[in-house]
Amino acid sequence: MAICEDGAIQEKEFKHKDFMLITSDEEIEFLIEAKDNELRLIMIEVPTQVYPK
Repeated sequence: MAICEDGAIQEKEFKHKDFMLITSDEEIEFLIEAKDNELRLIMIEVPTQVYPK
């Protein structure tokens, strides 16, 4: 499910081993829930810039 800026709700279905990319220019809240089975989720925050050492 995704809630757009105008308040509209969009549901997105995903299956086992699917990959999702969620991006935003500002802080957002979202809900991910399992409908039929258990849900195991790994989230990784990726930096937008990488600085050399």
